[in-house]
Amino acid sequence: MLINQDYERAIKEPRFRPDFIEQINLGDLSQYVLRIEYNPHQKQRTEMTTIYPMSASIQGIKRKRSRILIYPLAFSPLLYANIHDFLASVFYHEGLHARENFEGITLATSLNNAQDTKIENAKIELRALSNQARHFNMRNSKTYVNQVRNRIKTYQRQLE
Repeated sequence: MLINQDYERAIKEPRFRPDFIEQINLGDLSQYVLRIEYNPHQKQRTEMTTIYPMSASIQGIKRKRSRILIYPLAFSPLLYANIHDFLASVFYHEGLHARENFEGITLATSLNNAQDTKIENAKIELRALSNQARHFNMRNSKTYVNQVRNRIKTYQRQLE
C-alpha cells in the first residue's frame, strides 16, 4: 500500500516514479484500465490522461480497457499536496474516463465538427470533475479541493 512518503519520494526522485506508479492498486478499476504507466515525455500541460484504443473509438467498439498515463506534472506538490490528492485524480477522474470509455459513452472523436467536439469534451471533463468532488474527504488538501471546484466552474461556463 502506498503512503504519503512514497509520493514525496516520487516527487524528489524522478527515477522512482515508474516503480511508484506500478505499485498503484487499481482494485475494481482494473476492469476498465489495462494499465497505468509513467510517461516522462510530457508534450502538453497535463498531469495525467486516459487513452482509449483509437481503433475501438472510431469503430464504436465497447469493452476495451484504457491506459492511464501519468506525466511529470502529476508530481508537482502545487497540484497534489499529498498522495490522497494524487490518487483521487487517478481513481475518480481518470478512472471515470476509463469506465465511460469501456461502457461506450459517446466519445468526442465520433463527432463531426469542432464546436460539437468542444462541447462534448467539456461535458466529459465536467462529469469526471464532479465525480472527484463527490469523493472529497478530510485527507484531501484545501488546494486540491479548490482547484477541482474552480475547474468545475470553468467547464460549466463553457457549457452556458
